[in-house]
Amino acid sequence: ATSAVEWLVLGDLHFPFEDRSAVTLVKKVIRHRKPHGVVLIGDVFDNKALSRHMKDMSERLFRREFSDAKASFFELDEACRGIERKVITSGNHDEYLSGYIMRNCPELEGYEGLRTPFEVVGAKERGWNVLPYHEPYHVGKLGLVHDVNMAGDSAIQQAVAKFGRSVGFGHTHRAGLHYSGNIEGERFVAMNVGWLGDPYFAKYMPGFAKSNNWTHALGHVRVLNNGLFFCRTEPIVKGHVVIDGTVYTL
Repeated sequence: ATSAVEWLVLGDLHFPFEDRSAVTLVKKVIRHRKPHGVVLIGDVFDNKALSRHMKDMSERLFRREFSDAKASFFELDEACRGIERKVITSGNHDEYLSGYIMRNCPELEGYEGLRTPFEVVGAKERGWNVLPYHEPYHVGKLGLVHDVNMAGDSAIQQAVAKFGRSVGFGHTHRAGLHYSGNIEGERFVAMNVGWLGDPYFAKYMPGFAKSNNWTHALGHVRVLNNGLFFCRTEPIVKGHVVIDGTVYTL
């Protein structure tokens, strides 16, 4: 039998506004399975205090928010100790600090005292390969990127056409697979990996939209030596997730 390496893909953690139960379960899965690689597919940090989204007064202090976010990241990083490949593909929320600077004080762009969220937590020093927003990471013939410049229900149907090949992405907070092809007989797949945030804090979206569409899940990928891959989106249902027939529960 041909061996395959295993990857787990985590979408949209939105630290420190993660769903603590879902992330606790994911950390349990990581520790048990010890995959070859883990990819955080963007929006690792929410950076709400710097966003244009609706927020409470208590959510306007960036220092307090990011202090909590760092603690959440360090806990996840600890769960990933010993994993060979650790990758982050930045998301739009991860860019909010640079966007805030460009909107409000562009004169400070590049000032040595200002660092990205990933530099603040020392992601590279902890062994994470951090890629810029919209730069994909390739796992075999599958490209992983935060988004394909689309959101909403139709993003997964159009993802392959936008990206140009098979793609796994986050951003929409939805989960699912969509298969497509071309006239030459090539086959492609789009994998929307869901998210791991707490919908309570996403106050820019109506409650019914979050309940009906957003899904706690993670991506699971196995890659053969020749680059062929097999991927699934694994939903988290009432504190349970099933991967390769093994049930993980809180």
